[in-house]
Amino acid sequence: MKSKLEGLLYSDFKHTHLFFQANAPASNLPWFHSFPHNSCEPSSSYLAKALEKRHPELEVSVVKGDGGSKGNHFWVEANEYVMDLTVDPFDESRPPTFGFAPHPSQKLFTELERMSAETAWVNLGTGCQVFFNSLLQSLETSNPIPNQSN
Repeated sequence: MKSKLEGLLYSDFKHTHLFFQANAPASNLPWFHSFPHNSCEPSSSYLAKALEKRHPELEVSVVKGDGGSKGNHFWVEANEYVMDLTVDPFDESRPPTFGFAPHPSQKLFTELERMSAETAWVNLGTGCQVFFNSLLQSLETSNPIPNQSN
């Protein structure tokens, strides 16, 4: 049986993905030009900041996985849930992920670094508050999307 929290998080996850698909390429923000490819860090930072704002009771973090020569990958963890909005460079056939920790590709990383949503936002360095506010408004005015999996 799914919890109310799982339903809320899944809906925010799906709406954020839809928001990025519709708005990210046209935003002229440099790291969203090819969403969902090559945009794991900014999309994770925006999602984590939105989740923290909408669900302050959660422990939200952005996780950076070091894949050695293949590079890094970022995703969000909120309590026991894993949310990855982007195409994983280590498994490009895997769609965006919502589920329970650990991340499906976690075993491929040599090192994991967890950071707060605020640290991830600051590290991004070019976070656009207007784009973030638009995302929040979209989440606050959207109808819930039920999780059909499981």
